[in-house]
Amino acid sequence: MRYKSNVAVPQGPFYKALGIKLGRARRNAKITQAALAHAIGLSRTSVANMERGRQPLQVHTLLRIAEVLDVELDVLLPERIKVYEEKIVSQLARLAPPTQAWVRRVIETFSEEGKDGAEEVPSKKESKGIARSGKSKGSARAC
Repeated sequence: MRYKSNVAVPQGPFYKALGIKLGRARRNAKITQAALAHAIGLSRTSVANMERGRQPLQVHTLLRIAEVLDVELDVLLPERIKVYEEKIVSQLARLAPPTQAWVRRVIETFSEEGKDGAEEVPSKKESKGIARSGKSKGSARAC
């Protein structure tokens, strides 16, 4: 017979970053985990698990936390780039050293191109605008 584990497991880099920001905002507001838990109708353990990135939370709970801590919602939300950087770094660490070096060179190459003013790839919206204006591939006419 299989039993469900009651241990909260990490939910990924987004929830880890969210938890860090939630804990920081709670401490800045000088509110204990227990007091926050009581105010939002959850257990102290749930708040602790959220702060460790082990428990996902519903949007209405996040909104209530922001109200209780008297902060704007965006203060609690992690920056997108940091979340994905952590994920990329952890995935990169799993690769063999020669592969890691190759990936780093590729990333550096593209990073340097962006700094040098190299032409960026247009977004889908921009691409559609080019096609509609008659300047898409194959539309050049011989004179």
